[in-house]
Amino acid sequence: MAKPTWFKYLTISYMRQVINDKQKYKEQIGRMQALPKDYQRAYKAIQNYMWSNTAGDGMDTMSALYELIDFFTEGAANGIAVQDLIGSDVAGFVDNMLAERDVQTWTAKSRKRLNEAVHQH
Repeated sequence: MAKPTWFKYLTISYMRQVINDKQKYKEQIGRMQALPKDYQRAYKAIQNYMWSNTAGDGMDTMSALYELIDFFTEGAANGIAVQDLIGSDVAGFVDNMLAERDVQTWTAKSRKRLNEAVHQH
């Protein structure tokens, strides 16, 4: 009987990586939960926006979210209001952050497909 295609991922090193990723995620969420409530609300809204708009495997999005926690932690420690950190155009802030980190988004994929379809010779 042939093994399922996903079976190749069930290696010891892969399972260790999953466990390590899960531990890191829990640590980062603990850091986020230690932030002031307005920072937590902003983080959750940004996280939802990211998950709705990113198109990669999720690991690049996780890195961006961890960097956001770092950014928010520093801002909160310096007494800066979260709105002053991210500005009034929160979606623009997030889109720029994702673009700077080369995180794949559905919009970018759609734009690429459109340009390729129109400019095909």
